[in-house]
Amino acid sequence: TPANLDARIERIVVDPSGSLYICGSTLPTAFPNNDWLLCKYSATGTVLWSRSHAGPAGQADVPYALGLMNDGTVLVGGHETVSGQGRNWLLQAWDPGGTLQWTLTFNGAANGDDELKALALDPAGAVYLVGSETVAGQGTNWRVHRYASPPGIPSTLTALGQPGSITVTWTPAPAGTSSLSAYEVYRASCTACPGFLAATISSTFTTFSDTGVLPYFAYTYSVRAVDVLGVAGSFSSTATGTATAAVPTVVLTEETAVPASANAGDTIEYRISFSNTALTSAFSVRIVTDPGSFTARTKLAPPPGWIWWGGTGPNIPVINWATSTLGPWY
Repeated sequence: TPANLDARIERIVVDPSGSLYICGSTLPTAFPNNDWLLCKYSATGTVLWSRSHAGPAGQADVPYALGLMNDGTVLVGGHETVSGQGRNWLLQAWDPGGTLQWTLTFNGAANGDDELKALALDPAGAVYLVGSETVAGQGTNWRVHRYASPPGIPSTLTALGQPGSITVTWTPAPAGTSSLSAYEVYRASCTACPGFLAATISSTFTTFSDTGVLPYFAYTYSVRAVDVLGVAGSFSSTATGTATAAVPTVVLTEETAVPASANAGDTIEYRISFSNTALTSAFSVRIVTDPGSFTARTKLAPPPGWIWWGGTGPNIPVINWATSTLGPWY
């Protein structure tokens, strides 16, 4: 050690490539200011990297537990001393290259000494931590924690606008400790707006057709996976899509019969009803008589609605009609 004081090895594990991970404590200054030390060695004994940790109180900080997760992440656990809290559990996760991925801590309600002593992993990747906790009026108690890894992140999210809908697709998320149950699809009305849950669908599907959108408005989506225990993973990157106007399903009905004949000067009025399934603001109905004239009427949505058309006899034989909304006549 730098101060030529004690250095102690606590645990050692070997990964499938033959590299060694060793954890222990060092005394950089004087007792009891132990610091954590985690080292990785190649199979031939070359130091690949080393990482240290000193708790905020500058007191005794010692790692006692070491383990490897299925993805190669190395876990090191022990305690660190925090002013006003005594010793607290500390678990760190490092990737094979020596980058810190995440940490977990635990401080008992009594603010006494709580020490993490050992860890184990089951075949599914769940982490079990065993140690002690100081409980007021009880002294030192055993404590066991189980931590399950959450689902992974869905990738390559896309949002494709279509007439009347936006289709969201993604690549499946990898399962964590438990198998996947569902995907949650969140929708936001702008890139900076908070997202709201638009749908929860089975994990057997990786696509969602969102029909609850307005045409020509941009919507931003993100997706996360949820496992059978209800544990949710992190959100995917976002994707934005815009729906076009839906092609309406139109029904036109001539509700006033065309008379067989009319006298000169007679005025005949016809009512033509229509309905559709599109979310639009107005509809225009074009009416053509044969022979003689063309006219158009506009009806504000929402339908169903009616268009009235009148003509003067006797040239009022057959009415032909059509309708349109932001598109061709039908």
